[in-house]
Amino acid sequence: MPLSAADPRPEQPVGEPVADVREADRLGVRVGVYRLLEEIGRSPVASVWLAERADGHFEREVALKLLHPPPEAAAGNLPALAWTERMATERKLAARLEHPHIARVFDAGVDVRGRPYLVTARVLGSDLLLHAHRRRLAARARLALLLQACAAVSHVHGLHWAHGRLKPSNLRVDDEGNVQLLDSGLSRLLAGWRPRHPGGPEGGPAARYEAPEQRQGVAPSVAQDVYALGVLLRELMAEAPGAGPQRNDLQAVVERATAPGAVQRYATVAALAEDVLCLAEHRPVQAAPAGRAHTTALWARRHRLALAGAMSALALLAAVGAVLWQQHGQAKALDARDRLARAFMAEALPPGSQDLQHWQAALMRARQGFEGRPVLRGQVLAQLAVSGRAMSQPEETLRVLTEAHGLLQSVARADDPARLGAAAELASQQLLNGVPEAAGPAAASAEKALAGCLDESARCASVRASAHFTMSLVARAKNDPAGQRLALELQAREQAAASRLTAPGD
Repeated sequence: MPLSAADPRPEQPVGEPVADVREADRLGVRVGVYRLLEEIGRSPVASVWLAERADGHFEREVALKLLHPPPEAAAGNLPALAWTERMATERKLAARLEHPHIARVFDAGVDVRGRPYLVTARVLGSDLLLHAHRRRLAARARLALLLQACAAVSHVHGLHWAHGRLKPSNLRVDDEGNVQLLDSGLSRLLAGWRPRHPGGPEGGPAARYEAPEQRQGVAPSVAQDVYALGVLLRELMAEAPGAGPQRNDLQAVVERATAPGAVQRYATVAALAEDVLCLAEHRPVQAAPAGRAHTTALWARRHRLALAGAMSALALLAAVGAVLWQQHGQAKALDARDRLARAFMAEALPPGSQDLQHWQAALMRARQGFEGRPVLRGQVLAQLAVSGRAMSQPEETLRVLTEAHGLLQSVARADDPARLGAAAELASQQLLNGVPEAAGPAAASAEKALAGCLDESARCASVRASAHFTMSLVARAKNDPAGQRLALELQAREQAAASRLTAPGD
């Protein structure tokens, strides 16, 4: 049964050193203010546990790494004060490990058995190689992961220590593709680094990430971390799609990073990262001289996306230009049609004319004329109908507007100003003729005309004037005097605009 936060049992020490550390590490054992929950990793020099705070201050699961004490501490040769001072120094170093790609360090200390421990955030996800394999990542995405790892290791080097044990299990990738360095190398500082026997106990799969000098017991160094990252780069890219002209560059970068001698490798992880970035961006790398042909091939590959983007932009500009040109052409066609309509009205029915016979003759001419121009015919018929309204011909006006509207619906575009205006005028006439059920459709026709004709042209101003007149009649039918007044004011404003925008001589 797990212990509660209030469990009075203290941390459980073992009086004498225990030969088998598994006997000393048990579920429920407290290490500092943490309680061990489950072992999640083990090496010959340490064990890693899922743990939780046991003092009730925070409800957080963490990763707690327990290490063997340094030889001088185990032998009793390190005074307690000196050990305390070392731990105070290491806590300050841990506080400087803040980095987006390094698992956050929460605490560090020494348990009652003299073992250093390090408490970090628990990072979920899979190791770097497994993540790339499961997601079937493309080459560029794989290089981006390694660049994140390089950034983390370079930050550690900036604090003047080396990692010395880089391997995929120390580099975990979460579901969002963020790399986290789980072991910053601080644990080896806490335990006190000591050389292991050549060909020593770690061996196994992790041994392939060790530089040749590391196997000889040399202290951790930047060069060793560069070597491990070079091996990771080679394995990470092994399953990546072909890199085209950069396959040789990739090989050159790997060979330089994993050179047998430390001085032959990249001097810093940042230098390695620069070449990895060159691979990702299809630029020549420092690890291999680039001839003119190779440089040209990389240039073409590097600019292929930009060129494709430019072509897409040109295509978009061409499409926009075509639309604008089409709109310009449509506007010119509407201007020409408006001039013809005005010319016909001025000739067939002079301004101010109230002669019914002239009006009927004009209707006949409009119905028989405009061969091949049905939209123009419908536009003229609608304008003649509005003139008939002024001659107190409500029934005939309604019939002509119905005729004009029907013709325009069948031959004109839905957004044609003539069609929108005719619909609004027909709705107005229905209301003027006392059709009780016309109020709802009339309001809809007016709103459609207002929404469909927004430009600052004389024809659209005339359409909006017709729509506002319709809305004034709708307001009157609803017994809304304020709404009626507002609509009539807007109608007058649009009529004035239409007169102002009509070119002299049109």
